[in-house]
Amino acid sequence: MTATDTLPVRGLMRDVTHEVLDNGLRVFLVESRELPVVSHMIWYTVGARDERTGETGLSHFLEHMMFKGTADYPKGTIDAITARLGGHNNAFTDSDCTAYYFNLKSDRWTEALAIEASRMQGCLLDQVEFESEKKVVIEELQMGEDEPWRPLWQGVESMAFRVHPYRHPIIGWREELERLQRDTMEGYYRRHYTPDRAVLVVVGDIDASEGMARIQEQLGGIPRAPAPRADVLQEPPQTGERRITVRFNGNMVRCAIAWHTCKVGDRADPVLDLASQLLSGGKAARLYRHLIQGREIAAEVQAYNEARLDPGLFWVIAEGKPQTKPEDLEAAILEGRNRLVGNVAKVQGSSFRKGQNPRRSVDGLQTTGWLCRKDDETPWLRLTLRPPIKTNRIVLSPFECREVQRDRTGRIVALEVWINKSTNPLFVTMAKHPLAPTVVDLPRTMRVQQLRLCIVERLPGKGQQLKDCAGFAEISLELTR
Repeated sequence: MTATDTLPVRGLMRDVTHEVLDNGLRVFLVESRELPVVSHMIWYTVGARDERTGETGLSHFLEHMMFKGTADYPKGTIDAITARLGGHNNAFTDSDCTAYYFNLKSDRWTEALAIEASRMQGCLLDQVEFESEKKVVIEELQMGEDEPWRPLWQGVESMAFRVHPYRHPIIGWREELERLQRDTMEGYYRRHYTPDRAVLVVVGDIDASEGMARIQEQLGGIPRAPAPRADVLQEPPQTGERRITVRFNGNMVRCAIAWHTCKVGDRADPVLDLASQLLSGGKAARLYRHLIQGREIAAEVQAYNEARLDPGLFWVIAEGKPQTKPEDLEAAILEGRNRLVGNVAKVQGSSFRKGQNPRRSVDGLQTTGWLCRKDDETPWLRLTLRPPIKTNRIVLSPFECREVQRDRTGRIVALEVWINKSTNPLFVTMAKHPLAPTVVDLPRTMRVQQLRLCIVERLPGKGQQLKDCAGFAEISLELTR
């Protein structure tokens, strides 16, 4: 057993205890004593990426079979024990991993260790259960085929990856699942469900030293994999644009664009995460403002970074409004993406005097947040602008109202807007339509450094008490020069 390391992880309030057992099992423990609960999760570094030709969907299918009985826990016992202990368990499969988790009270979490030790080496894979569960998995695949985006996602991935297993869906192809044999699954299980291909994470009301001793007792004696892991075929470089068109009934237009990117953990990975947020992370994001609010040609748009164990994809997907042309939707997505790339390049290539803030070149501000009533414990919004923005107009746009103070139309009726350190707020009567923007013209051009918005409970001068005022609303705040 290697020496235990305590890793103070930057940005977290707690230490992480890390140890690698002699059999290769990587263990991470975090003590969190606020509540008497423990989350126990074991990750196997095996997923759709590891499936050979004719085996697609095997990782996900095997996940199902891990609940169908082991040498120590007959079928149904794992869920029954979890329920009896007042806990919860589940599992999921991805391209690069399969994970199993338990949430249990802290005086009984070690039961999860015993279950995972049995599943790691003693899954029965009974022939009758195999055939029965195969029908369940195929039915799950058929249900997923009704998902409107699925044909496009699968089509783009199969074009983006010509060689790498990422081109296959995680749930597999039906034709291969139907032909899959129990012996093939057992071979896959013996190759991959070993401690040197697993990571165990335990967080909660535990003592790290005692927890590590119990883990060593339950899992430390399980042998490593009998053979080294086979290398995955790497995707050759793409030399030109690839396109796929999927036709279906209806007049809806959907567009998905994907770019080859990096591995998870590479230097570019967090940069692409940030780019996805700038493009579609909320109502103030670039693509939302450009496609939905601005040109009004899309009903939905989303960007996300899908870095994986091997280089993955950066996606932008959008659903057009009725009558939107596919070529217009594609052009608008690329324009929004190019604007972001151009702005980043412009800032990187600019020279600033010492102490000058690049944000001074911004013409305004738009942000989104949750709004609550004035007497709530933490009223939104306390916003500090550095440097201040010089403006004579504020635009308030509600996006969603949930259990907020409303009149009978379901809209936010009125807000107080506090500017800088003024003791006299502006009282703003909102537009009659529940989601219509409200423009607030200030008495003069002001340098706005601080803002606070609150929902009010009475209309001034009328004494009208507004009902249902205990909730929150999401609102966009925009200042322009």
